[in-house]
Amino acid sequence: MAAAASSPRPWTHVAATPSGPSPRAGHTLSHCPSLRRCLLFAGASHEDGFSNDLFALDTDSLVWSPVSVDVSESDALPPARYEHTGEIVTPYGGSPQLLVMYGAGDQGLLADVWAFDLATRRWAEWLTNGKAPCPRTIHSVGHVLVTTPVEGCQADAASPATYEKSRLYVFGGGVENDAAAKDSIMYCLDVDTMFWIQLTTAAQTPSPPPRLGHTLTAVGTNVYLFGGLNGEVAYNDLWVFDTVSRTWALLQASGDVPSARSAHTATAHGTNIYIFGGFSRAGKPHVHGELFVLDTVTHVWRKEHTSGGAARLDHDACVASIHCDAGEEDGEKQAAPPGLKPQRPALLVFGGMDLEGMSNSLHMYKFLSAA
Repeated sequence: MAAAASSPRPWTHVAATPSGPSPRAGHTLSHCPSLRRCLLFAGASHEDGFSNDLFALDTDSLVWSPVSVDVSESDALPPARYEHTGEIVTPYGGSPQLLVMYGAGDQGLLADVWAFDLATRRWAEWLTNGKAPCPRTIHSVGHVLVTTPVEGCQADAASPATYEKSRLYVFGGGVENDAAAKDSIMYCLDVDTMFWIQLTTAAQTPSPPPRLGHTLTAVGTNVYLFGGLNGEVAYNDLWVFDTVSRTWALLQASGDVPSARSAHTATAHGTNIYIFGGFSRAGKPHVHGELFVLDTVTHVWRKEHTSGGAARLDHDACVASIHCDAGEEDGEKQAAPPGLKPQRPALLVFGGMDLEGMSNSLHMYKFLSAA
């Protein structure tokens, strides 16, 4: 007798609230574990144009609230934008920051770097040095944490001898309509020094063609690139950049390989990368709603069997640990100690659009394992 097909794992829709973000696309959604919050910044819509608003999602209650920003006479706010990148970083000796880079706004392409300090609730523009990328949008960033020794420090419980340095790896992006920036250079920003370097590779070694609307996803010290487009050419190739050797490799993955697409998301959970949504033009324009998983150890793709999701492009996603509702996991009631709800990591997807218009819905996909 043939084995019964497994039941689809459901997406959970979290209803929008009046205090939450309006429908939009091209925003960023970034998780700050220490505060148990996901921060949503900026984006754009036909009705409201470009924005620079900031919202927080409480991962315990799944309730949105606007973030109050401390603004004095000398403080400035980042220009409204979309198609930027946003990462939570913690400079050495500092507090967590939402670091926003580049994008596009009312005045065209941007090449600035702004930080929102989660302790002081103030924005500041961070001036960088080195060989920075040219102004661009629809680029992507991979956030790599590097264990770094603390100079002159003796290891003990009060003062560890190492810390996790943030390095942001930037590749690709758009400069005009669907045209990609004409370089295949990987740029690296050291968050502690705010210094850019260009990681050029030898002429004989392969590197990805220029593109926009792709994704970069860090797993350990490797950064994985998937998809994107340049003009009429769409990609579903898979590359890995080794940040130690500073070399690219084109991977020959097997399994349920996703079709060519752009404007998708790629989010790491453990050694897996979850690809959701995106847009393709092959034949009739199509917005994707499938969820694919790449095992970065075996380089095998699989398509998840899901239900209740929504096709999206130009959305954003992050992984956060959330409470299971009323102690319920996968339809089975679980006993939980008083005042303590079980937690589970989940993929959170917000906003974006389909061929009908913009969305401000939040969908959640719970993982089976912690990592």
